[in-house]
Amino acid sequence: MAADVVSAEAAMDFSARAQLFEAHIQSYNGDDPLDPWDRYCQWVEGILEEEGRQNYLSSLLERLMKIFLSDKRYQHDSRFISYCMKFATFTDDPSQFFDYMYSQGVGTKSSNLYIAWAQQLGMQGNVSHANTVIEKGIHNGAQPLEKLHQLYGMLQRCLAQNQISSQVGVLEPRNSQQFNETTSKDDPANIHQNQISKDMNPANSELCPVYGGVEKM
Repeated sequence: MAADVVSAEAAMDFSARAQLFEAHIQSYNGDDPLDPWDRYCQWVEGILEEEGRQNYLSSLLERLMKIFLSDKRYQHDSRFISYCMKFATFTDDPSQFFDYMYSQGVGTKSSNLYIAWAQQLGMQGNVSHANTVIEKGIHNGAQPLEKLHQLYGMLQRCLAQNQISSQVGVLEPRNSQQFNETTSKDDPANIHQNQISKDMNPANSELCPVYGGVEKM
């Protein structure tokens, strides 16, 4: 009974504070409309572990996408790019959303977009497409460029391995440990990788899958 009371009080407190954030968003008339949303999202994220508000965050990020995706002021804003990438983890196919971000010009100068995008494609076994994505990032001069060159070199080796395996008829899947270490270590693009379902986790996927001697697409 006591636990139920505490839970009810916590829910009421969450609702009351959320309403304050909503009111601040509605009344904001400054030159950075993303700022109150940023504060709101940070607050929700800060209590997620305790309150279990995953669905709430997903809904909040969806609203943020609808409002700001077409706002050219935020195409290269690190805050907005970060929220776009977090929202992608709630979608059925994050790589599709990254593709949409790119088509809208969002994050095209940030290496984090291309790394997260390539990582998703790699987890799906589409190494060739992942390689193309990294090439786009390098061509667009996304920063930091060094990270893209590092991943590009690794993908090139992976593609070469698949080609050799195809030529000799070896059906030997490669694990993604190297890919995971390269793309996740100290990389902001993977802040919310733990929110992706277990079957999409890089640790459970193959970076260089070979099926019948042919790279899976």
